[in-house]
Amino acid sequence: MLKELKDFDCCTILKPISAKITSNGKDYIASFLEANISASGDSIDQSVDNLKDIIQLILRLSETEELLGSSLKGQLKILQKFLKLKNPDGEKYGTHLSNRW
Repeated sequence: MLKELKDFDCCTILKPISAKITSNGKDYIASFLEANISASGDSIDQSVDNLKDIIQLILRLSETEELLGSSLKGQLKILQKFLKLKNPDGEKYGTHLSNRW
């Protein structure tokens, strides 16, 4: 089953994103195959929400890209083809993360 991801809190959708939904009999797994990102949950909706959270976290790390490993950098580049960060407050996303290292 495919489910289109919509309504990202921090992002504008540039291209539609579809998640492949599977079940292992106990949990549901939502996967964005193009970027090799997956998340699980007790329900389809929970797995999709968890996937959206992971995607948004990776995008927020874009301002600390120099600190990311090659796998996350690759996922970030793919995500940036599908989503663009919104920044209504004029603050830089990720600054609190870069201050921690």
